[in-house]
Amino acid sequence: MAGNLLALDEALKDTIAPALWLLDALPEDSPFLALDPGARRRETLVAAKRILLRESQAQPLLLVFEDLHWIDGETQTFLDSLVESLPGARILLAVNYRPEYRHGWSERSCYRQLRIDPLGAESAQDLLEGLLGSDASVAKLKPLLIERTQGNPLFLEESVRGLVETGALAGTRGGYRLTGQLEAIRVPPTVQAILEARIDRLQPADKRLLQAAAVVGTDVPFRLLEAIADMHGDELRRGLARLQAAEFVYESKLFPELEYAFKHALTHDVAYGRVLQDRKRGLHAAIVAAMERLYAERLAEQIELLAHHALRGQVPEKAVRYLRQAGERAAARSANLEAVQFFEQALEVLKQLPATPENAMADLDIRIALGPALIATKGTTSARVEDCYQQALALADQMENADKRFPVLWGLWFVRFTRGEYEDAVSRADALLHAAGDGRDSGRLLEAHHSLWATLSAMGRSVEAIAHIEHGRRLYDRDKHATQAFEYGGHDAGACTYWHLGLTHWVLGYPDRALQEAREGVRLAKELTHPMTSVIALWFAAWVQLHRGALEAAAAPAEESLEISRAYGIPRWGDAAILMQSRLRADERLLAELEQAIRGMSGTAWRRATNLCLLAQMHAELGQPERGRQIIASISPAHRNGFFCADILRTEGEIILRCDKSATREAEACFQRALETARVRSEKSLELRAATSLARLWQQQGRWEEGYRLLDPVYRWFTEGFETADLRTAQALLSELEGTTPAAR
Repeated sequence: MAGNLLALDEALKDTIAPALWLLDALPEDSPFLALDPGARRRETLVAAKRILLRESQAQPLLLVFEDLHWIDGETQTFLDSLVESLPGARILLAVNYRPEYRHGWSERSCYRQLRIDPLGAESAQDLLEGLLGSDASVAKLKPLLIERTQGNPLFLEESVRGLVETGALAGTRGGYRLTGQLEAIRVPPTVQAILEARIDRLQPADKRLLQAAAVVGTDVPFRLLEAIADMHGDELRRGLARLQAAEFVYESKLFPELEYAFKHALTHDVAYGRVLQDRKRGLHAAIVAAMERLYAERLAEQIELLAHHALRGQVPEKAVRYLRQAGERAAARSANLEAVQFFEQALEVLKQLPATPENAMADLDIRIALGPALIATKGTTSARVEDCYQQALALADQMENADKRFPVLWGLWFVRFTRGEYEDAVSRADALLHAAGDGRDSGRLLEAHHSLWATLSAMGRSVEAIAHIEHGRRLYDRDKHATQAFEYGGHDAGACTYWHLGLTHWVLGYPDRALQEAREGVRLAKELTHPMTSVIALWFAAWVQLHRGALEAAAAPAEESLEISRAYGIPRWGDAAILMQSRLRADERLLAELEQAIRGMSGTAWRRATNLCLLAQMHAELGQPERGRQIIASISPAHRNGFFCADILRTEGEIILRCDKSATREAEACFQRALETARVRSEKSLELRAATSLARLWQQQGRWEEGYRLLDPVYRWFTEGFETADLRTAQALLSELEGTTPAAR
């Protein structure tokens, strides 16, 4: 048993780095920091879950999460992941939340909800028996309190405390007696009103202390409260003791420093709401100054609280700084919703500050950081994304700051590119190349060429794309440029040169070179341990194998790509595995799943068009050509003319013939346009497919010699890849045509 436990512990060695990172204790040279923010976040969530699951093997665990209605996105993601593993673990997960909170656990067999409704008459009676006792004078008070509070236990407790403090009840807990007439008893209409009245009855010094504590927060470190309160030392301790006795706060922590907490969130909210606005603002500002002094050596741990207090203390300079740092910290964890909130609050506060060059620079920097977080949460179709970058560009131009202008231009290019607005995207990519043209920053020059090869490939301009790919290959320095993937699009530009060369080599008629480049891209991606880079590299490797006709060989990288994309939350690249599954085992269920995946793809216009073309072809092969024709027609005109245009035209012609064998003229027109497009673009692989389709049509019409003369020179152009499906098909058709030409007869 000991050996097994040791083995299990050894298996957890890879959770050390994520755990230390979570605690802000990871050395700066740790390889874990080389992962992109999304990967670090995912690894940390996985590590936390694995540690808990491992501990549950040694002993049963009770995990308690309170007040989920205030939960942050990261904790929610962790809980959702943990819930997935609960059925096989010795873990009891207990949570509480208000009715407005929503989750997706209700249908799980391991989930049980216990509603905390107001107490029934009998239970409320039992509670009051414990609070009031059984003296005859309180017998008639009990039903009155139950009626007024409707059985709410907090309301009942606070009502009793209020009656004790006003002298209506005398004695001790469980042994009270009524001091006056029952008719004189007045119970406030809400628990908030009772709490307000109780706070107002405090001695002035204690009331001010409670309010100061409320401004600090629901958790109140003693030394921070001492720094901003009117009491100090023993006097402060005595004041807190009185607040404890009145059950407003309790001592919640002794180590590493003394800390108090409000007994109930509602108590905190009421106490905070009773603070006059001017005093509230002053206390928040004082807390910022105190935290800067008390936590000077670990301010990074307090950034979110500093931002909170600086914002409410109306200390705009500090609020902007801390909100920006909080946003950057959230973005580094891929907590993009929180990052957006912090950045946008910082921009609002900036409006209060004078128009100085320093503030304009802060505005620009915040917008540059906000852009990627908005893209992650809203997608590139959101008007807020483009507005953010447009305002950033205006600021950069106003300040004539070329250094800041580059990431802004990149953001505007990325928006246009992912929307499939390629004409505008290529002009913006040209602007990027011009901005980086002095070559002083090789990383920026690399990304400028990166934007151009991606855009030109998507436009079907593969020959032009290769020049930029090769330039990027020469510029790429793995040690220098690998980490900038997190600044520009989330994947490594060096690996991208391999998979884009694979794409363009296949299109241009070099299927063996395409496969070699695609495999090199996968190798580099795995060495870099960039999940996004690996997902994309595997997608392209599967794509090349698919178009070589090696469906079984395509399945492995496709499945691996899907596995990584699901593990790291990268859904928009998960279509490859579904596509391969559909090609290998075509049936209507898989085709419906594939279509849903394709329609759900965002920011990938050329891939969507390519996949829709393949989906239409599969429907036709399953005997549903009319459905295939509808799918082909659904490809937007703007994207039909981009990458894969020739094969979209060819596939359309094939489907037309399946729908109506007599529609040869219409089909032939499609094949001819496909041929012309492929020839103009030097797309030999697509030219071969179009020539094969047209030659087969002519064969069926008895035009064998024309078919042979069309297909033979295209086939003979190839110097590699003769084992691929397209070349084997063309060779077989040529053999048939050669045997039926007049010369052969």
